[in-house]
Amino acid sequence: MDFIQVFFLVSMLSLDAFVISISYGASKIIIPKKSILVINFVGSFILFISLYFGFFLRNFITNPDIFSSIILFGLGASKIFDGTIKNLIKKNQIRKKIKFSIFSINFILTIYANPKEADIDESRYISPKEAIALGVVLALDNLAAGIGAGLILNPINVAILSFLIDPIFIFFGLKIGKKISKIDFDLSFVSGIVFIILALI
Repeated sequence: MDFIQVFFLVSMLSLDAFVISISYGASKIIIPKKSILVINFVGSFILFISLYFGFFLRNFITNPDIFSSIILFGLGASKIFDGTIKNLIKKNQIRKKIKFSIFSINFILTIYANPKEADIDESRYISPKEAIALGVVLALDNLAAGIGAGLILNPINVAILSFLIDPIFIFFGLKIGKKISKIDFDLSFVSGIVFIILALI
């Protein structure tokens, strides 16, 4: 049962990367292997830190199962409305070039709403430097999910599986994207439903 929970948790955390990779592939934007590794490392590192923070909290929480369920349920609910949030950001974002900075909140919000904005120089090639910012945005969900999962699951198992699965999702997303000319869908609600199911379990 733990393995099934870990597998679905990691798969749903990788779903955003999968959809975004399809979008990149369809737009003929290249993500080289070294940039995929950077995205994977950033995401796995953030997840690892949040997992151990959740693991540490076990000692101070009377009912970690309930606390974990609340976190995952909240994450699931937010993912269901993720598409609406992104549309609001797109409508209100500043329409101008923003110089690359990992600490620029405007840039982070721009990528969150439209991941293709990570291609700062419009070279249709995601460099390792650009991949850092993209990796941070893709890993935002990992913070909450990691704390929730760390309360009840083995952090090592989750971190290792995430490190292995995430690049596979990105690789196949790019392959699928190259086969189509346009992508205009959001699967955030799918991961949201699965997070809620995991919370109830």
